[in-house]
Amino acid sequence: MLSITSAPLLVSLIASVSASPIGEVQKRCSPDGEITLASTSNPVAGDGNPHQNYYHEQISDTVTCASGDCSVSVSDTVTLSYHSDVSLNNWISGGFDVAQSFSMGSDYACNAGANDEVCVWISFGTTAYTVGSRDTCGNIYDVGVLQSPNKNGQGSTFYCVTGKDCRTKGQGYWEGGCAGGPQGNCGNGQVLGS
Repeated sequence: MLSITSAPLLVSLIASVSASPIGEVQKRCSPDGEITLASTSNPVAGDGNPHQNYYHEQISDTVTCASGDCSVSVSDTVTLSYHSDVSLNNWISGGFDVAQSFSMGSDYACNAGANDEVCVWISFGTTAYTVGSRDTCGNIYDVGVLQSPNKNGQGSTFYCVTGKDCRTKGQGYWEGGCAGGPQGNCGNGQVLGS
């Protein structure tokens, strides 16, 4: 009796399994860590929407001239490294003439007149471009902006600041620039992030 009740149950179970359609096997996508150029409006593809930004930083102390002329000088090397607003497994140039880091160093002096303040600043030219991580199925995720210093210091310079525009050594800010890859200074005066 036990075998009679089991057999129909087994047959009906097999019939219901074989009667249902078998769906397609879905491919599992996993991150592979590859970084690629992207576009914020279409993360599947893009040219990276490159544009220039400039990082300005005061690299000397502020010197206040007393009753006569004075100067401040710097003999130092300053380095700027790439950074991104998303977590990346590695760095890519995106085909632009950029580097993971760039250093500038030399002796640089600035002069001012009596009762004035003077300091030395540096401006690093960088290229900002949109990137994203690609998974094993080709989908792009974690889209963000990667800022990399321009190779050979393109768009970078030391300069003098006088008066109340001097701040404290190490203070800095980002300035927007023009569209496109590395080029000469095309800062637009717009302070970014404020």
